[in-house]
Amino acid sequence: MAQKVNAILFRRSLNSYEWDYKYVKSNKEEYSSILYKNLEIKKYFHKLFETRGFFILTLKLELFKSELIIHISFLKNFQESTKTNKKEELSKIINKSIITVLNDYYNKKINITIKLYDLNKSFEDNISKFKNNRFEYNKLLKKLRVIRNYPLYPHLIKLVLIIITNKKSSKLLAETLAYLITNQKRKHNNILMFFKKSFDVLINSKMSVIQGIRILISGRINGFPRAKSRLLKFGSLPLQSIESYVDYYESKAYTPNGTFGIKVWVCQK
Repeated sequence: MAQKVNAILFRRSLNSYEWDYKYVKSNKEEYSSILYKNLEIKKYFHKLFETRGFFILTLKLELFKSELIIHISFLKNFQESTKTNKKEELSKIINKSIITVLNDYYNKKINITIKLYDLNKSFEDNISKFKNNRFEYNKLLKKLRVIRNYPLYPHLIKLVLIIITNKKSSKLLAETLAYLITNQKRKHNNILMFFKKSFDVLINSKMSVIQGIRILISGRINGFPRAKSRLLKFGSLPLQSIESYVDYYESKAYTPNGTFGIKVWVCQK
């Protein structure tokens, strides 16, 4: 039996709020049209946010007869974190790009509501508001002192903590690995060692909502003459159980030593 990648169609136990789309159709013929529009909107949002230095973790669309509600949870890319003002960039994206384009797309026939959720801000609020989370956070930072000399340590530690506190984080982890592999050149083992040491500590912490992580990287690691694969596994991750929720994403990193393939599986508790 082959391993499961992302068998969302077989998961009948998923609650309605866990799906990416919610819409009301008047007849069966509208189904294909609504699905196509949803996919086009989703593609446009991802491209728009990525070009402005933002990463979208989840994007949910709720389409009714006269209203479209869009929920976006996003994260400022750590390599762009100090270059631009976040509030100004978000206002430009929403007012000048999104609202204008969607009004033209729907011929101004529906009301558009956009709800933004900043993952950085929500993570900081959870740490500051709840005493237990603050205690656990400080405890984890002490355990992770062994990797504090790693480049970009403050940004990456926060990013890793955001990954383990969000269920659908496979894309965020895969894209982060792709960026680091592209820019670190022949120091790929250092990248893998950083994630290994951090996830070994974080996967079993009280803050974690993730049961297991599996990372498969294929390519000329550290500039080795021949391509090889490295597999990292943390926690428990059943890939053949239909009942378990596994979030899957694959990405590519283009380097002078060739293309790297990155596959990530994340299993929530």
